[in-house]
Amino acid sequence: MKIEFLKNKKVLLILAFIVVFFIIIFSIKSTPKDSKNIVDNSTQLVASYSDDKFGYFIEYPGWWVREEYNDNTVIRNEASNAIVLIKTEKFSGLSEDILIESGIASEELKNNSNYSLKTFDRVTYKGMPGYLAEGIYNDGSIVWDYKEYGIYSSQGTKYIIRTQIEHALNSYYNDIVNDILVSITLHKN
Repeated sequence: MKIEFLKNKKVLLILAFIVVFFIIIFSIKSTPKDSKNIVDNSTQLVASYSDDKFGYFIEYPGWWVREEYNDNTVIRNEASNAIVLIKTEKFSGLSEDILIESGIASEELKNNSNYSLKTFDRVTYKGMPGYLAEGIYNDGSIVWDYKEYGIYSSQGTKYIIRTQIEHALNSYYNDIVNDILVSITLHKN
């Protein structure tokens, strides 16, 4: 009788080991393939940047990277499949120039075969005129969903605020990128 109890105990231990083994295997297989590129998508904007030269402030997730190129600020996730770019340019500040320039921007996007322009609208941001362009951008290797705002300050600064999200990950990063956009404050009017 003691031998049967020991055999049953060994069988139970082996079965328990097999069950734990399969639980571990299935939990590993259920991890998304891109999990190394995707970090928690909660929208806690814990980092910020203020550019006094061009007059803007932006908040972004602390796990994103901020880089400066010339007078451009790029904020992106570590895998670079969600990007926010802030670029500044000078313009004359005349209202006719704004209309002409936003028309040029529209035509450039329409005539570039890498872009599929879904919408192009004139907008205002805190009383400043501008445009919003949205659509798909194909850089030859990646398809991106993009939004581009062109905002013209009365001080002669044009702000180009562009977002790009890898199309396949748009549903994952869209809320984060929109929260970043909402956080942007322009100081030069």
